[in-house]
Amino acid sequence: MGFGGGFSFFTVLLRLVVLTVLLRAFLPFLASPFFLPTSTISISLSLSFKKSQSLSVSSAKSYLSFINSSLLSLSLFMPFTLLSLYRKSESLS
Repeated sequence: MGFGGGFSFFTVLLRLVVLTVLLRAFLPFLASPFFLPTSTISISLSLSFKKSQSLSVSSAKSYLSFINSSLLSLSLFMPFTLLSLYRKSESLS
């Protein structure tokens, strides 16, 4: 029974991540101001890398891990943003 509960949890988590990736791919306007700090940090990091133009292997790995963690945080907080957008649209109508 415990294995079934864990399996369904991971299935739901996987579906949530897939849904979030699809939403981020097809609905870019969902990048609300809630996500602004992560995108700003990512843009500033990429600009600083372009300035230096010396990407060593370690800095590339750290940059990729930063992108992965940013995507993970986006996928974790996307449902809350969708819920807040839904509540705002309900209150407007």
